[in-house]
Amino acid sequence: MEQIEFVIKGPPVGINAKEHSKTSRRKYRQWKESVTQVATNVLPDDWEIIESAEVVVRITNYHSGGFHDVDNVIKPIFDGMNGVVFGDDKQVRIVTSERVDVTIVISNPPNLVLDSLDRYDEFVYVSVEW
Repeated sequence: MEQIEFVIKGPPVGINAKEHSKTSRRKYRQWKESVTQVATNVLPDDWEIIESAEVVVRITNYHSGGFHDVDNVIKPIFDGMNGVVFGDDKQVRIVTSERVDVTIVISNPPNLVLDSLDRYDEFVYVSVEW
């Protein structure tokens, strides 16, 4: 199985932000654009969008305080990856979304998460496998 992984700095913005104030909609759009940019930056130069393979996505919100509903952060991340990492989020066969309090001991995190724990108070780790 092949994999890409990346981290988006800061707290996630949930899907509900699209339905609220102009400021919330702007934050949603900026968050989605951040996902797109960070995902694009980790892809190899010869990347071809995954068009036909089924995809497994793991999303983890590492935080030290307030938290977001784990289900509301999925769609903006998928929207940011559509047409960049995979052709369409209909290809996602399995998705997991969780939140982890960084003040507790985290067992066997990926290296990218270890590095990010030293750098950020809050971030979202995304892993895509196909």
